[in-house]
Amino acid sequence: MKNFFIKKNKKNYISKKGGFTIVETMIAVALFTIIMIIGIGALLNASNYHKKSQKFRSIMDNLSFVMEDMSRSLRTGSNYHCGIDSITLAVPDCGDNGPLGTTLAFQDATLKWQYYAFTATSDNRYNDIIRSFQSETLADLSLMGTVTLNPAEVKLDSNSGFIVRGAELGSADNIQPYIIIRLSGVIFTNSSGNNDPIPFSLETSVSQRLIDVDQIDIGSGDLGLGAVPLDNNLPPATR
Repeated sequence: MKNFFIKKNKKNYISKKGGFTIVETMIAVALFTIIMIIGIGALLNASNYHKKSQKFRSIMDNLSFVMEDMSRSLRTGSNYHCGIDSITLAVPDCGDNGPLGTTLAFQDATLKWQYYAFTATSDNRYNDIIRSFQSETLADLSLMGTVTLNPAEVKLDSNSGFIVRGAELGSADNIQPYIIIRLSGVIFTNSSGNNDPIPFSLETSVSQRLIDVDQIDIGSGDLGLGAVPLDNNLPPATR
């Protein structure tokens, strides 16, 4: 009789020690799956955002290098000719009180002619900036080949252009020539252009290194020298 009660108590004790039901297990697995999906999605979004930021930073670095290269060439150049429509319509100054210049021809440090220009892309929605190869004369410059400077992911708009001041000749030449370069447009983080564009705007100013004014007025103070004329017969490299 004693053994019978012991076995019965054991049986009752075992029956009360039950686990999770199948419904509880399914609910727990579903909640775990939802949490994992949300967590993995957030991780993937963060990874994609980081890659996009890195790509954008790389494109901006390339664009800044393009602007720095243009500034260096223009700073050591001379005889700026700014054009509205083409090189053949170039004038010394432009963009100050009128439309921005879309072409800019100049003589580089080797006295060879070259130009920068904004040209329409194949879909006519945006512009690219190009640089020509060197030419001996300004007249032959339009016949020279060109190379595109901006990365394929960069598309420039109509707010891009040149402002040239002080490049005129004659008695009105009392300002040291300088140029404002403005690059404005959008950046696509892939070259196919099928993602959301990121707007950007860059601007820098460049002053011609060579002195190119008719005279320098250093004042009549203690030196008493007044206006000192420049020797315009000297070649540009020695002025």
